[in-house]
Amino acid sequence: CGDLGSQFDAFERLSLPAPRRLDDSIEAQVIHVDRFGNLTCNLRHDEFATPFAAGVSISVGGVQISEISPHYSVVRVGKPVALWNSWGHLEIAIRNGSAARHLRSRIGDRVQLKLRR
Repeated sequence: CGDLGSQFDAFERLSLPAPRRLDDSIEAQVIHVDRFGNLTCNLRHDEFATPFAAGVSISVGGVQISEISPHYSVVRVGKPVALWNSWGHLEIAIRNGSAARHLRSRIGDRVQLKLRR
């Protein structure tokens, strides 16, 4: 077993910051940047309930995204898109590009979802 690395006896459970729900918005934050530059946020789909699902505007890095899309190809190449990733978290991406580089975003940056009226 020593050939595989050091032995340890316990796992450490990490906690993620919780999104903040305000009257007409939710403040989330970037918790992971993957190798493609996609930004994973701390907001899960199961935490995102109406009335926000009806109409929302997402703001990150000074850029507005008008909706949560079903997949990456909804937007043109080089444009930002917000979607629920395979883990159920909100993800901000640039189609065929890096959201981290394009939006100059990194772990800890704020992502705001605002209810459209």
